[in-house]
Amino acid sequence: MSSSFQAPDLAEFPRRSYRRFLEETIGSLFSEISPVASEFSTRFELSFIGQDGKAHWRFEDYAPDSGYPTTSEAARRTNMTHARRMLMEAWLRDTHTGELRKSVCYVADVPVITDRGTFVINGTERVVLGQLVRAPGIYFQSANPTSFKALLLAEQGAPLTIELELDPGSSRTSKAKCRIKLPKRGWVAATSVLIAMGIDLQTLQRRIGSALERNRIELRQISQNEALAVVGRAWKPDGSGGVSGGVTALKELTDKRRYSLGALGRQRVNAKLGIEESALQLTANDVLAAVEYILGIPLGLGDVDNIDSLENRHLRGVGEVLTRAVRPALAQMARSMRTRLELNEDEEIGSPNDLIDTRPFANAISKFFSGNPLVQYVDQQNPLSELSHRRRITAFGPGGIDPNAAPVEMRDVHPSQIGRVCLVESPEGKNCGMVSYLATYCRIDDDGFMTVPYRKVVEGVITDEVIYIGPADDKRYTLAPPDTKVDNGKILGPIVTARRGEVFLRVSPEEIDLIGIAPQGFVSVGSGLIPFLEHDDANRALMGGGMMRQTLPLIRPERPRVGTGMEKVVARSSGHSVVARRAGTVTKVTGNEIIITQASGEERAYPLIRFDRTNQNTVLDQRPAVTVGQRVEAGQIIADGPAIDSGELALGRNLLVAFVPWRGYNFEDAIVVREGLVKAHKLSHIEIEKHSIGVHQTLRGPEILTPELPNVASKDLEHLDERGIAKIGSYVKPGDILVAKLSPKEQRSLSAEEELLQAVFGKVAEEMADTSLRVPHGFGGRVIDIRIFTPETTPELKAGVICEIEVLMAKLCPLEVGDKLAGRHGNKGIVSIIVPDEDMPYLPDGTPVDLVLNPLGVPSRMNVGQVFDTQLGLYASILNRYYRIHQFDESLSPDASYNLVNDALKEVRKTPGYEWIEENGKAMLYDGRTGEPFDKPVLVGRQYMLKLNQLVLHKINARSGLGGPYAAVTQQPVGGKANHGGQRMGEMEVWAIQAYGCGHMLNEMMTIKADDIQGRHQSYADIVQGNNISPPGRTAAFDGLCCEIRGLGMEVTLGKIVDTFEPIPEKSCSTPAPQSLEEEYMVSSVDKLESDGVKILEIPAGDYVPVVKAPITPVITSVTNGKHGLRPRLEMSEEPLIDDIDETEDESAQLVNNFIEQETQSVLAEPPANLEGSNGDELPSHPADIAAVQETKQIEKNPFLLDFPSLSELQTLAEELINLQRDIADRAKPVAAAAKSASSASEDEHATSATSSDLDSLD
Repeated sequence: MSSSFQAPDLAEFPRRSYRRFLEETIGSLFSEISPVASEFSTRFELSFIGQDGKAHWRFEDYAPDSGYPTTSEAARRTNMTHARRMLMEAWLRDTHTGELRKSVCYVADVPVITDRGTFVINGTERVVLGQLVRAPGIYFQSANPTSFKALLLAEQGAPLTIELELDPGSSRTSKAKCRIKLPKRGWVAATSVLIAMGIDLQTLQRRIGSALERNRIELRQISQNEALAVVGRAWKPDGSGGVSGGVTALKELTDKRRYSLGALGRQRVNAKLGIEESALQLTANDVLAAVEYILGIPLGLGDVDNIDSLENRHLRGVGEVLTRAVRPALAQMARSMRTRLELNEDEEIGSPNDLIDTRPFANAISKFFSGNPLVQYVDQQNPLSELSHRRRITAFGPGGIDPNAAPVEMRDVHPSQIGRVCLVESPEGKNCGMVSYLATYCRIDDDGFMTVPYRKVVEGVITDEVIYIGPADDKRYTLAPPDTKVDNGKILGPIVTARRGEVFLRVSPEEIDLIGIAPQGFVSVGSGLIPFLEHDDANRALMGGGMMRQTLPLIRPERPRVGTGMEKVVARSSGHSVVARRAGTVTKVTGNEIIITQASGEERAYPLIRFDRTNQNTVLDQRPAVTVGQRVEAGQIIADGPAIDSGELALGRNLLVAFVPWRGYNFEDAIVVREGLVKAHKLSHIEIEKHSIGVHQTLRGPEILTPELPNVASKDLEHLDERGIAKIGSYVKPGDILVAKLSPKEQRSLSAEEELLQAVFGKVAEEMADTSLRVPHGFGGRVIDIRIFTPETTPELKAGVICEIEVLMAKLCPLEVGDKLAGRHGNKGIVSIIVPDEDMPYLPDGTPVDLVLNPLGVPSRMNVGQVFDTQLGLYASILNRYYRIHQFDESLSPDASYNLVNDALKEVRKTPGYEWIEENGKAMLYDGRTGEPFDKPVLVGRQYMLKLNQLVLHKINARSGLGGPYAAVTQQPVGGKANHGGQRMGEMEVWAIQAYGCGHMLNEMMTIKADDIQGRHQSYADIVQGNNISPPGRTAAFDGLCCEIRGLGMEVTLGKIVDTFEPIPEKSCSTPAPQSLEEEYMVSSVDKLESDGVKILEIPAGDYVPVVKAPITPVITSVTNGKHGLRPRLEMSEEPLIDDIDETEDESAQLVNNFIEQETQSVLAEPPANLEGSNGDELPSHPADIAAVQETKQIEKNPFLLDFPSLSELQTLAEELINLQRDIADRAKPVAAAAKSASSASEDEHATSATSSDLDSLD
């Protein structure tokens, strides 16, 4: 870039656009609705236009003692909007008396734009993006050789479409037609519209008669009224239009309040159609000229337009976008004023203020700055990100392109974008090509078109004259690129590459009209900061520019040794550096201000911002860059802002790097970092977090601040002051109290005893709830500022707020394993390990390297620019120089980049102490662990490395498997760190776990860790009590599926898994299925049961197999959720024990079974041995143990139920039951024999008594 050309002000366009809105557009908007009069009476007339025919308005600043901020910094600190009061003069004229009354009315608070082109809204800085849309005018397009369309776009009003359809056939009856689509209505023949607008048939025949005939279109011979009727029928398809409807339809195009081409639209329509009209509304001559033009296109008398060219698209600044937002509000204001005039037409009106309601206008401005998609929070990650955000343009937004309907052609690069839009940087995904960045030297003219600077060329010689040309001028000049080879101002070579419009040519130097200023003008500000950009792949250059916008400002920034010269431009245009407004001598320098005495003796103070918070929680801190007694000039930077060093942008550090594999720790772009780098805080940054709480006046009383909280330990309140607010300088961690606050609880009704106590002892203190502000999870740091806002100091506080308290915490964030580092060439990597200095590879002079990078990250990424950057950075550090490299410097000489680095290498090798650098720039590197040299020389140098805002501190998260939060509706565990959620377990993750055979892990994740509510609670209890984990049950999702299937009319029956030693007889499978399975759980581990000798009987789903009751074999039917963990449910088989009992003898069989039942109950009624002391001590008194004993004693009549603590005693239990049942069977044999003999004999009293005595003896 030549020193004679200065880069433009990069934030000038939004300021100019907004200033134009405030100084010009507001007056024209209020003039559009003036005068306002009643439709039924003409007595009163309200207008915003004075007697001189102009509108008069002004802006006033708020008084310093009003409570409203007067500066943007004050607005940021008080969370308010920096705005000025807008006052407008209004006149009310009484047409009966001729009296004219004037008043000044308050309209709205209009935000103030800062020097950076931003706005402070509710304490946060916001920016309005430029919107790239079609400029108002007329455009001609062609879908095919027989179809043509003209689109007339207006600044205000619906578009008008003219369509020409030719008949490709050769029949006598032509189907060709030329028609016009009325705004939001139907189609009408073009000739009918023209006749209806007042053009006679002779004029039509003279202007378009020949073209109509050649295109085989008939000119209808109708009168104006007939034509109006045709238009009216199209206007109202129901047939009620007629002539009046046609008049109304045409009025839509000629009424100044409904339709306006705008100054730009009128200019472009005149230029395209070759007419001279001055009216901003559509005229009959406009439509006639448009029809004449479209009829001439098939005849070769006109051209179609390229809608994707920047010639046909212009940029709406904040002023234009705001105009479109407030224009409907002004129409609403006019309707409101008209209604008030009609209501008060017979009454005396005192002042115009009685009729004016400006709330729609004020609400429109407030809504625009708070909710419009084009108004965004400023990306204040670093000065570059903020500057890039202010220069971002988009095709989306109100009145723009639908993101889902953007064609590919619109996303593509167009020749007209060269020098105007960055050809490198653009977002990925659906915004690709639709969101762009202005090129470095691009300037926006008053009409919103992008202009680019060129130097004038005369006979092949470059002059110093610089002119800006727009996209439409590209066709008028032959343009040479800025990297054209030049020697002493003369273009070299017999043939050079050039461009004229969209056509690329090869011409002689004498044919060149203009040549580009510098190669940086092709790219945006971010891409212009990449040295050796031409040696990087375009994708990597895009990534490099994007990652520089994500860079965190370091606490010790360092300007790059190798740069492009744009560093100073960015630092100055960022607005975060303090610039001297006038020359003078520095007389005082402190941490908070700098005082400069000017030549006139006047002292000027420059306040500094210290440790303020940005929108991205980074630090906004300004540090003095001058000393007392130093002479400064106007425009000189006297204080550096964040990420600025010595007046230049300093996003990172110049670090010593080596490209060598190291123990696998730099696999896949991972980075090995030296520990000394971390201890010296060379890559540390500070984050500032803001937490706020309000103290409200509630219906139950006021909330209070107190340093004493109930049920809180005193050590947790030591850092609070007498108000209950954390002291400045105190260190807090997650969960600590920042503001101690109590809120009154809802009063409950008192009992009679409580009312008596209150009557005797007086009313005690009301119950209060602890609603204190605590440090959220994952946060913490040192309290650096406390801000308290009250209604007296902050009028914008909501009603009912006693005060609002903000606590700012700062935290030093050193580099950690897991953080991401990157270079300027798209190379990035994760810190994999932090190695002690003595173990790092070191140079022959003993210097350990700072970073170890993977050499495989260079060839495949094709960003060779980092190799030049690394080598030249080392040589610049040794020679104590700062190189500023022109991008695309190969135009100066072949291999210019290589020669530059090679020359510096030769100079360094001649420097004493650096002979270890080889001729190819590599050096022998030694292993710090062994002291042995590596096999081959290694590329070592200094590369400018950045720390990205992708920190492990913000991403790492852990969640308790059972104790974490769950969604209220689905009962699924929540996700995301902000919700204290865990890792996602989606469909593919389940497949992966299933593929590795981790069935038990998958079972846990799908049940108790998901939405098995009862199993979750029970498992948590098992963990607390030290028991084995209970098997899972049915999940809520499964129950929901069953309900949905039942809702479809299908019955769902659930199957069971039954554990048994012997198969269950089929004859016993007749008992109906139970109605509820809520307390029964399926056995989770079949393998565990089989290993314990338990046989598994699987029953198909849908077949309920009941449990038989005869005491032969215990059957494990399910597992219950008992109080002490997993408990097997054992039920007795119904198969008879004694084979010789005749089934027909029901009485005898019932008698035996009753005896068996009594015996079994008497045995089972005794407490289990494991719940009793070894010496017969009393049962434990713990509630859980007592419950276990009571649960054991509970015997169901049929079937018998036993609950045991765990599955480990299953085998022992089964053996004991078998022995018990056999003993009872042996003791029952005499009873069976007696019963059999008694049944064979006659029924006498002796036999009955004998049987009874035998039974009694057995008891």
